[in-house]
Amino acid sequence: MINRNFVVFFGCPECGACYSAIQAPRPTAKPRLFSCEACKSVVHRWSSSYDYSGWRRYENAEPAARGDGQIHEHGALRAPATTNTTTPPEAA
Repeated sequence: MINRNFVVFFGCPECGACYSAIQAPRPTAKPRLFSCEACKSVVHRWSSSYDYSGWRRYENAEPAARGDGQIHEHGALRAPATTNTTTPPEAA
């Protein structure tokens, strides 16, 4: 049997809080929504052949990208900033 469950990431369109949820197929469509724990805005609203459960907030994640002013169905987590721990030869 093939596991058709996926971890999906979402960002709150208001405060940028980052969440993950498990997406799994379901037999019937029923309208549902998930609201942000921090600001109570709707993070995701759905009525499809998939369900989302096991919502988890990432407390130390950077805010989800929202720079274009548009509300996206799925927010994206920013990659952590990388730090260069070596000095380039030309700077030495």
